[in-house]
Amino acid sequence: LNLYYIDITVRKPVLVKADKLGSQTNRTYNPLQPAWSPDSKWISYVATLPSTVSAVYLYNLDKESHTQVTDGMSNAAAPAFSRDGKYLFFLASTDVGLTNSGLHMSAYQRPVNYNAYALILSKKTPSLYKTESDEEAVKADDPAPKKEEPKKPTSKKDGKAKVPEAAPVPVKKPIEVDLDDLSNRIISLPIPAGGINSLDGGVENQLIYVRNGEIASLDLNKMEVTTLVPGAYGVVISSDGKTMMYAARGSYFMVAAGQKPATPETGKVKLDGIKVLVDPAAEWKQMFNEVWHQEKEYFYAENMHGADWAAIKTKYEKFLPYVNHRADLAYLFNEMMGEMVVGHNYIYPGDEPMAPAVGVGMLGADYEVVNGAYKIRKIFTRLDWNPTFKAPLAEPGLNIKEGDYIVAVNGVPVTSETSIYSLFDFKAGKQVAIKINSKPGVEGAREVVVVPITFSSELELRKMDWVEGNRKRVEKASDGQIAYVYMPNTGEDGYKYFNRYYFSQMDKKALLMDERNNGGGWVADYVIDLLSRELVSYWAIRDGKSFTTPGNGIFGPKAMLINENAGSGGDMMPYMFKHKGLGKLIGRTTMGILVGISGYPSLLDGGSITSPNFGIYDTQGKWIIENEGVAPDIFVESTPKDLLEGRDPQLERTIKVLQEEMKTYKYPNVAKPKDPIRGH
Repeated sequence: LNLYYIDITVRKPVLVKADKLGSQTNRTYNPLQPAWSPDSKWISYVATLPSTVSAVYLYNLDKESHTQVTDGMSNAAAPAFSRDGKYLFFLASTDVGLTNSGLHMSAYQRPVNYNAYALILSKKTPSLYKTESDEEAVKADDPAPKKEEPKKPTSKKDGKAKVPEAAPVPVKKPIEVDLDDLSNRIISLPIPAGGINSLDGGVENQLIYVRNGEIASLDLNKMEVTTLVPGAYGVVISSDGKTMMYAARGSYFMVAAGQKPATPETGKVKLDGIKVLVDPAAEWKQMFNEVWHQEKEYFYAENMHGADWAAIKTKYEKFLPYVNHRADLAYLFNEMMGEMVVGHNYIYPGDEPMAPAVGVGMLGADYEVVNGAYKIRKIFTRLDWNPTFKAPLAEPGLNIKEGDYIVAVNGVPVTSETSIYSLFDFKAGKQVAIKINSKPGVEGAREVVVVPITFSSELELRKMDWVEGNRKRVEKASDGQIAYVYMPNTGEDGYKYFNRYYFSQMDKKALLMDERNNGGGWVADYVIDLLSRELVSYWAIRDGKSFTTPGNGIFGPKAMLINENAGSGGDMMPYMFKHKGLGKLIGRTTMGILVGISGYPSLLDGGSITSPNFGIYDTQGKWIIENEGVAPDIFVESTPKDLLEGRDPQLERTIKVLQEEMKTYKYPNVAKPKDPIRGH
């Protein structure tokens, strides 16, 4: 990332800092976070050090000089000058640890606490913590009131009153900055650690900050903290320090800066009446040019994968006059960006009309039509230890069984002539009365009340049912010796699935990792690090089973199931698995999309695109995986016919491979030695 300011006298950008390690998301999160001093002579910013820790810097515009403020032994962020220019506030943390690598799963669930600090810019400025005398000051006698001079009458020579002259524009006094011995002038501020995400010193004698969803103020005279606005996010102080704008409850508010609003609705900005006249053709042309530029500037390979990018623009811009809908424009983007031949090149819609969606309530069941009625063929349960899952037909007390019939919904008879789903339009989360019978027809039916779930919630039930079915199949086929762990992606869900299934099966002798259809997310180094652990030692106790270091691990054969629908992080995980020599890859070659993406500016109408901006190459200096995928050691096909007939050839083959490896694997089998005799 590059930091510029605009010199308005010559109307040109001036480069302040090129941060080759700074970024919006990937290796480190550091978008430079610049802040102007009150006299506009200094810029404070954050730069990434070679260690990937970030430091606060001061840049002097006149001398074009940079001075590092923090020493690099903490991760510093969010610099902000005080309104009087005497202090530079910032945040710093010494426990960022693995979170400093935002691309990797090992950064998950590692809370980072930032503390607030102030740098006293001049040696002449006293500390914010003032030492006051406890002696009472003697009050002097009030001076005699000053006599007021009588006002002179207005001159009537010209018959007009004298017009007062305009007040001169105040010139901001240059701030004083002593650049030597900075570290000894940094003090901590009495703001609770953790959850602080912004600082603003633009209000006189106050530091405004946001912490855990609250806007608060530190009084710089009393050094006391006051909550100003609860339940808010994002705050901006006006240039004169008088007004504060913030966002809360989906609205914007403007109130007196540094003060509590009288009511939660005080200062609410009314946006309902705002109308914007849009020239779609002009917008589409501007966005086309913007997309072309974003791809050119952000793409990781300057050669655009060999494409003549100027010629590509000429090739596609001639179609702009024929674009008549935002969807047409997206299609044009798609064709142009497709010339780059790379994964993760996405297009997100902007301002385009959308028909209202019809949400359908789901019962978490499969049906079949028998004798003209809907018979419940399978009921999906929420299983155990899934507090967020709901299974409408499996709730305790309903006593609905597979094989029962649904014969009516809210009093409407259900037959094969009706789509049962049409009776649940807009019913997700609402109570619905259904009649259940052990046979077709309403005679003898009983009525129960159920609460349908959303379609996406039912998909989660079905996915978990598939996972549990696989786990039980592996359990049965291996006589309880092989652990089965599925990861749907390498994001938060994958992290949760791995932790749930891996650590609950530490007693197994082998591990089957299934990453088929893995949707990616992050680099799953956390998973590979755990699977790479080797047994180091045992710990003996007197009357129990010895335990080990590392404390968690399956110290036996391992294999990973892969397929053509696993990509991104789903490409990287099997690559690392193979690179570490953890076991065989079985199935089909993965998708091959591993040039990554981070953050990008939005387009004029609120849409956006991505431009893959970090590509992977190996330790030998060779580009890998993109458009190639990760190939299996053992190729096994799985056809739709297999699926329909209840077979899983890939899973079955992997079980057999592990069983064969278990026969010859040298398991550690060290018995506890005899009690030692020490010192006697």
